[in-house]
Amino acid sequence: MNIYETIKQLVPMRDLLEHYGFEINRAGFINCPFHTEDTPSMKVYESSCYCFGCGAGGDAVSFTAKLFNLRNSQAALKINNEFGLNLSSSRTVPTANSPYLREQAKKKTELEKYRKEYNQKTTEFRELFCGIKKEADPWKMAEMQSRLDYLEYWFGENEWR
Repeated sequence: MNIYETIKQLVPMRDLLEHYGFEINRAGFINCPFHTEDTPSMKVYESSCYCFGCGAGGDAVSFTAKLFNLRNSQAALKINNEFGLNLSSSRTVPTANSPYLREQAKKKTELEKYRKEYNQKTTEFRELFCGIKKEADPWKMAEMQSRLDYLEYWFGENEWR
């Protein structure tokens, strides 16, 4: 795998654009930097982007090259340095001390932990909701309702990511 492919796999387009100061809206669009416009027309995908207004876009390396008027090799070097990937043309495996990769691993771990907790609470909510209809004991019913109220609050505070 060459350095360009490694960068494309390691640096998501969203992270690259946010690093360069672009604000991505909820629909995944930004204002295209390559032409004047009032509404965002450049769609951001996982590993690329495309402008429906002017046709510009590409992957992380080619977008950076066009944005800063660089050659692809210079753009790859720029991304490598700015994200601390510590890649070289002879070694396309990032070193473990890359701050960007450590941060990405931390985010991934936190997200997995959150999803596990979310799924557990969803299962508990479903079981309580179905069980409360069948419960005859008023004290047990009140206890179950209290837990349902807490879970409803938790879901309100912790939207799905």
